[in-house]
Amino acid sequence: MSNISLFDLAGTPIPDNLPNTKVSTVFEATGLDWDVIQKPVLVPNGNNPNTTFGSLCYDPIPSLVANFRSSDNKFLGAVHPNTYKVVQNYEAFDFIDELPNFTFEKVGEFCGGKKVFVVGKSNDQIAIDGSSDLVNFYLTFLHGHDGKSGIKFILCPIRMFCMNQLNLMLEKANFKYNITHTGNIEWKLSRIQKAIADSKNYVTGLEDTIKHMISTKLNIDPERFLSVLIPEDDDDSERTILSKEMTRNTIIDLYKNKDDLQNYKGTVFGMVSAVSDYVSHVTPKRSHGASTANNLFISNMEGNRLIQTAKTLLAA
Repeated sequence: MSNISLFDLAGTPIPDNLPNTKVSTVFEATGLDWDVIQKPVLVPNGNNPNTTFGSLCYDPIPSLVANFRSSDNKFLGAVHPNTYKVVQNYEAFDFIDELPNFTFEKVGEFCGGKKVFVVGKSNDQIAIDGSSDLVNFYLTFLHGHDGKSGIKFILCPIRMFCMNQLNLMLEKANFKYNITHTGNIEWKLSRIQKAIADSKNYVTGLEDTIKHMISTKLNIDPERFLSVLIPEDDDDSERTILSKEMTRNTIIDLYKNKDDLQNYKGTVFGMVSAVSDYVSHVTPKRSHGASTANNLFISNMEGNRLIQTAKTLLAA
């Protein structure tokens, strides 16, 4: 099966010839140096107009303002002016300049600029089963301008042999932290630095979880397990049934035949990794453009439902 990892597809790599890797320099080189500008939200009013466009008259709505992107005037979202503070891209991410050992990997946007992200490599690493099968951890920061999403930090583990995303939810450790736009932004940005320190617990927890999955035998027939993981419902259309069957067959093929999973065949880790491989890659299609890849990549970082369900079912 010829496919490409979402990690490779998502975002814009950082150019090698930059004079420095300050946030402002990186954003200028990759086209993320636009600003958010605010304009009033207007409604028609034919009685006592404040603003006139042609033959129509409008009044502003005091409780709303609209966010637009300065580069192309694209609408980003409507927000409440008294509770929402505009945080420009460079302001949201300027703390990165102070992070020790942070190496930019890529940056990007999705939803038409409503959300922007930065990915950098951390120093944390796991050697699976004490071998050269490595899991690297990437610090991902997201920032939203749509009034629905604030600033978010996600620690993303990537298994380097296959570029699989392994964002597994653990009981005693978090890999993602949310910070809203309201209130004291400087204080809340400082919380991200605390979250990075706290995320070290996730690195340790994930390493223990992987060891446990490797040592746990798969005590159910793989085909039967996938029929539980991806069941067919009575109201499924023929197209949906076919799609689910193709998904199950693809995961089975990965589990049985993928080179980097041969050492883990017959284990819970082997099956969870096969599911992870499926959701971490896409077969090249016209629909899988930059925006789609970015969206899927970030969605998986949040914790992919299929991977998490596989882990939960096999742990039962």
